[in-house]
Amino acid sequence: MNYGNRNASSNYTEKDIAKSYGAACVSSIGVALGIRKALEGKTRHMKGSKLVIFNSISAFFACSTAGFLNAYFMRQTEMNTGIDVVDPENPDVIIGKS
Repeated sequence: MNYGNRNASSNYTEKDIAKSYGAACVSSIGVALGIRKALEGKTRHMKGSKLVIFNSISAFFACSTAGFLNAYFMRQTEMNTGIDVVDPENPDVIIGKS
């Protein structure tokens, strides 16, 4: 998915993709475990629908954090070096970098 969503005019290495994927996985697990640990005392006696809602909210924050960091690290090359700006009439002519 990271490779397919990249900007083709920017050079990406396998290291860039692995760093982005690793940051997403580690952050997702870290946020989920952090929320559970921080609210452990309040959730210990939860059952039924309250537990389902709590699990859904913690999963939402974990996935949101992972998605943000994944996009941030995947687009880091573009933010540092810019992307090619091409002539709209002739896409083969590069005008410059953004």
